[in-house]
Amino acid sequence: MARRRVTLDEVASASNASSATVSLALRNKPGVSRETRERILATAHALGYQRTIRAGRENGAALRNVALVFRTWSEGPERSSPALNPFYSWVLTGVQEAGNDAAMNLLLGTVPVDATNHPLDIPTAMLKQSLDGVLLVGSHLRTTVDQVLERLGHPAPPVVLVDALDQGHGLDSVSGGNRGGAYQATRYLIDAGHTRIGYVGPESKWDPNFEQRVAGFRLALADHGLEPAAFREYPDEGAGKTGLDSVLAKTTASFCGNDDFALAMLREAVAQGIRIPEQHSVIGFDDTRHSRDATPPLSTMAVDKLALGRLAVQMLEYRIRWPESAPVSVVTAPQLIERGSVRALAGNA
Repeated sequence: MARRRVTLDEVASASNASSATVSLALRNKPGVSRETRERILATAHALGYQRTIRAGRENGAALRNVALVFRTWSEGPERSSPALNPFYSWVLTGVQEAGNDAAMNLLLGTVPVDATNHPLDIPTAMLKQSLDGVLLVGSHLRTTVDQVLERLGHPAPPVVLVDALDQGHGLDSVSGGNRGGAYQATRYLIDAGHTRIGYVGPESKWDPNFEQRVAGFRLALADHGLEPAAFREYPDEGAGKTGLDSVLAKTTASFCGNDDFALAMLREAVAQGIRIPEQHSVIGFDDTRHSRDATPPLSTMAVDKLALGRLAVQMLEYRIRWPESAPVSVVTAPQLIERGSVRALAGNA
């Protein structure tokens, strides 16, 4: 039996918003606050609401079918709902905004991965459709990209990697400057007088993006004659995140691979009676919405997540128009956001 289609009115009821507001939010139109938009997008994806984005009809433009495929974790609500992810929900919004102007039908799919970033499922049925392009979102292993390209067959439609670098496939890509951002964050701590700096984050050997962040961290230390005072990585996104107390004990500052780990450090510091930033400084990466609400507010490297989505659509349009052009890699520059979790040591203020 076919699954009943979730209606817009049901999304409105579940998200405590009017149908008109839900319609505006789902079509990325102005007039909806950021908080309300996030709530509506999260509710829509949690309910399994599916909407094909149809754009450009008023201009007589031909619609393009584009597969928008997100990497998701195998456990938890994000498995089938990228809108629940504090990072990828904004990439999704950016793609929808630009896709709405580019006459694209966006077909949403996911690649759930295990704790070692290996795919548990590839959306073969979607990839076998007649597609004009594919936006593959997330830091996949090279072998996963191989599988996606295999499912697409030959000749494959244009593929753009989003929030990822090309790993030898000759694909266009747009990414968030992970190595450079990590270098800048670590140098920020060094410039504040810290020499005993630790790293906490996801296990980098399974994730090319975190591999780049670790490389930037280590390079910044080496350029200043320093070594990591503590280094701790966690599989499976650090479930439980035990052992953070040992990092706090060995360091005066921590660079964390993402905001989730930075927030965990803040919680561990509270549990240990350590005051942030008076006794320990913490900086994260990504600038997700939770970083602004932390106590104290988290200093972090902001990735322009909306830009990743918008640029991905522009790159796909470019590739469709000029298929023989050389592969293009666009790297956005993360911006340092100074809040309240980093303190300059005496003599470095």
